[in-house]
Amino acid sequence: MIVSTLALVLTSTTIPADHDHGHGHSHHAVEGSSTVAADVRTVDVENRTTLLRHEAMAELSMPAMVMEFRVADDVDISIFEPGAALTITAINGDNGLEVIAAEIEHDEHHQH
Repeated sequence: MIVSTLALVLTSTTIPADHDHGHGHSHHAVEGSSTVAADVRTVDVENRTTLLRHEAMAELSMPAMVMEFRVADDVDISIFEPGAALTITAINGDNGLEVIAAEIEHDEHHQH
């Protein structure tokens, strides 16, 4: 009975990576992802890349730094304006670091 209960608990807590489609609302949307605050430095819309200053990404074993990310095709690249404060979810995928979800951070420092 204990073994079957443990097996049930283990299988019920395993979530496939495609369970949540990365809309930026869940901090654990995709296994192996990290959701952090980031500031946009530059953006290359044509190549879908952006230079971001981001907080430490513990899940990806990365300290806070400035680096380039690819922006996934289903992410709205128009919010990646230089100076924008965003909350991003990133993965270390086959093609390097990739932003799979992003939303504008709303606070008193970034009013329009």
